[in-house]
Amino acid sequence: MKELVVLSGKGGTGKTVVTASLLEVLGPSVAADCDVDASNLRLMVESTIERSTPYLSMRKARVDLELCDGCGRCAKSCAFSAITMVGSGPDRKALCDPDACEGCGLCQRLCRSSAIEMVEVIAGEWMVSRSAQGWVLDAYLEPPAQNTGRLVSLLKAEGRALAKEKDLPLMVVDGPPGIACPAIASLSGANLCLLVTEPTLSGLHDLGRIIGLARSRHVPCVAILNRSDLCPKLAVEAEEELEAEGVPLMARIPCDESVPKSLAIGHPPTRLYPDSPFSRNLRHAGEGIRSMLGL
Repeated sequence: MKELVVLSGKGGTGKTVVTASLLEVLGPSVAADCDVDASNLRLMVESTIERSTPYLSMRKARVDLELCDGCGRCAKSCAFSAITMVGSGPDRKALCDPDACEGCGLCQRLCRSSAIEMVEVIAGEWMVSRSAQGWVLDAYLEPPAQNTGRLVSLLKAEGRALAKEKDLPLMVVDGPPGIACPAIASLSGANLCLLVTEPTLSGLHDLGRIIGLARSRHVPCVAILNRSDLCPKLAVEAEEELEAEGVPLMARIPCDESVPKSLAIGHPPTRLYPDSPFSRNLRHAGEGIRSMLGL
């Protein structure tokens, strides 16, 4: 089983619409939407949820008010101000704000009345859906849930297991923008990274950083220059940087009105407008990627 991860140094480059379109081009696969802070791949991939599982985030402190003696040691020691004391006299108790708690467990160790326990909390859910192209895994996080890197790793592990179970040759990962922990987790174990960039100042600025991240994880890269006619001067600079970094450019995709029209309906352009400039160039890129992955 091969694994393709689609990344961008910044948001808004068209990464997800490229991913959804590639699913149509590359054939049966498992798709994992690892942009877990704001997943939206399923908006463009017609699918039906078959399984939903709660996502347990990091452990948080919970105070048993019956056991709490109101000493206040926990509140004084909490570096994150997650615990406050309320009431007075014998009714003085500790309360923990789970949104502020970082799960370090210091309060539990200091509590002399054993009133504090560390419990896993439900921070959202992750779903497995059936689509015409195979399967889609994505997740929903309750704000302000954290540990997104851990959730990305969970989705990828479940996606790999599903691909093995269904005997599918490919997993396509729609990664998050940026170079933080979720992007690092998305790259883990990938065979190829497709970078989607654009000819803008921010796109050019972040292109080098995302190439550096992929290199640090020893994942080979290829690229697509989306909206390539947006700024010809910056498009040339982007191509020169890719050439200098030894990253093959798989396609130059011009601005195409079929893309927003498709997004408004909730389908990839390759399905609704197969002869559009976007679709023709995307199919060409897809064939090159298929060859590189040996599919």
